[in-house]
Amino acid sequence: MNNTIKYDEFTLINLLQQKDAEAFSYLYSNYNKAIQLAVGQIVTDDQMVEDIVQQAFVTYWQKMNLYNASKGRLFTWMLNIARNLSIDYTRSKAFKKSKQIVNTENDVYDKVMIQPQYNTIGLQKFIAQLKPDWQEVVVQSYLLGYTHEEISDNLNTPVGTIKTRLRAAILHLRKLMIEN
Repeated sequence: MNNTIKYDEFTLINLLQQKDAEAFSYLYSNYNKAIQLAVGQIVTDDQMVEDIVQQAFVTYWQKMNLYNASKGRLFTWMLNIARNLSIDYTRSKAFKKSKQIVNTENDVYDKVMIQPQYNTIGLQKFIAQLKPDWQEVVVQSYLLGYTHEEISDNLNTPVGTIKTRLRAAILHLRKLMIEN
């Protein structure tokens, strides 16, 4: 692949929807690290992170025709797919069984909460501009992978309110990102 080729988002999406292998290679080389970081925030096993990232890119290839630009940017769509695959894995029987097998010496490490590294992909400055209650639901939902019900329990707030805050926060984040 010629490393000097750069695609704007619209062109890249069109080529990917036409199953262009060079565009997919470009997508992988430019987004692989960011997707790995996002998956690594949810799944701590390095081998499983690689497997989920590979599965995510296969999904991007297979489902690119389902991408709708009016619903969000390409990276957001990709991030949601990778995040959902990661959450699905953590809820699977295989994951739960592997957690039961872990030696007790590793239990100390499991208890340490890993802080989200969303600054590495440039989101921290945008999230910091949100209202505190919006920040909390965005971090818990998109960075820590909690469901709406789990966030509701954590914040002792009705699920409907959580959904409303999350929607308002996403709309505001989109506006902030477009302006910058």
